[in-house]
Amino acid sequence: MEEYIPARPITMSEARQPPMAKEIARNFARIHSLNIPICKLSNFMDFIDDWFYKLSTNPKTPEFFAIPEWYHSHSPKQLSLSRIKEEIEFIRSKFQILNKNVVFCHNDLLGGNILLDHNNPDPSKMPTNFKPKLMFIDFEFATYNPRGFDLADHFAKYAYDYSVKSPPYTDLKKLASKKEMFSFMHAYVEELYPNFSNEEKIKEADELLKVC
Repeated sequence: MEEYIPARPITMSEARQPPMAKEIARNFARIHSLNIPICKLSNFMDFIDDWFYKLSTNPKTPEFFAIPEWYHSHSPKQLSLSRIKEEIEFIRSKFQILNKNVVFCHNDLLGGNILLDHNNPDPSKMPTNFKPKLMFIDFEFATYNPRGFDLADHFAKYAYDYSVKSPPYTDLKKLASKKEMFSFMHAYVEELYPNFSNEEKIKEADELLKVC
């Protein structure tokens, strides 16, 4: 079943405009509240373990992996299988904490998967309290995952720059600031817990920041 929707995908620079970011947060809260009749166990680590098993048992796997030069400013120059295993176990230890809040997640919420209704003004000209009409699309990666993973993945996409022609195709200076993330989380909490006091909303928003 298909339907024409009079809307356009947004850019990540538009996604971080305050009215847009708050409405995205509210939509996130609604999706995370859904009860979908599928397996509700997060399988993120299963995918990583399967990938590592295939890598470590492949006779063609080298002892060391050279990291491309463009990553050297924030990564080692090479990795070994043992170091990769250490990193996986580190992620696993943190993931056990995140697994306390497993919800239905989009898992790929970049600007191209957010539609802005054509009747809305340009995001850069929206009043602060304006609520744009948005729609999330492309749920092919959607599954149950830790809530913090879905939120952090969205923030990481702030740094994506598809106009860059060479790797790593990102601009780390564009990552969300703590102020932007808190404002986002506060809007998320307001949608999820409308009866919370303002103090409770602030506390919950701070807790969400910790898992991102």
